[in-house]
Amino acid sequence: MTLMRTLKILSVGLIAAVAIRYAIISSRAFMQSRLAAEACNFVGRSLETGVLSETYDGLLSSLQRSGEAGACVSVVDNGRSYSPDCIKAGVSYHTEICKAEANTGVRAAISFEQSGLMSGSLVSLWVLLSFLIFVGLQLSSLAVSFLTTAFSNEVQSLLHNEAPTTNR
Repeated sequence: MTLMRTLKILSVGLIAAVAIRYAIISSRAFMQSRLAAEACNFVGRSLETGVLSETYDGLLSSLQRSGEAGACVSVVDNGRSYSPDCIKAGVSYHTEICKAEANTGVRAAISFEQSGLMSGSLVSLWVLLSFLIFVGLQLSSLAVSFLTTAFSNEVQSLLHNEAPTTNR
C-alpha cells in the first residue's frame, strides 16, 4: 500500500470522525436544551414567586428523573443566590437559563457537562473508522479480483470450447 493511499484513508477517516463526533455533541446539546426547557416549565410557578430553595429542589429532582443528575443547578434572585459549588475547574459546560417572565430578577441556570470536540474519543473513532475504511477497501479489492478472474475464466472456456464458424 502506498503512502498516498494511506494518507487518503487517514484523512477520510478523520473527516468522518470529526463529523460524527460533532453530530453526537450537537444532538446531546439539543436533548439537554429540551430537558432544560421541560425542567424550567416544571418549576415555573416557584420561579415566578422567587422561592429559591423550592425552585432549586424542583430543578434537581426533574433532572434526576431524566437521568441528568450530574448537572449543576443555580438559582439567583436579585443578588440572593441558591447555588452550591458544583462547577468543576477545567470542565466545559453547556448552560441553559430559565427566566421568570413576571419576576425579572429571578433566573435559574442549569449547566450540563460537555465533552469537547477534540478529545480521546475522537482519536479512537478516527482509528476505528480508518481501519474500517482500510478493511472495506481490501475486501472490495478482493471481490473485484475474484469476479474478474471468474469472468475471464468463463470467457476463456467459452472461446476454447466453441469451434470456429465461418460464414458462407
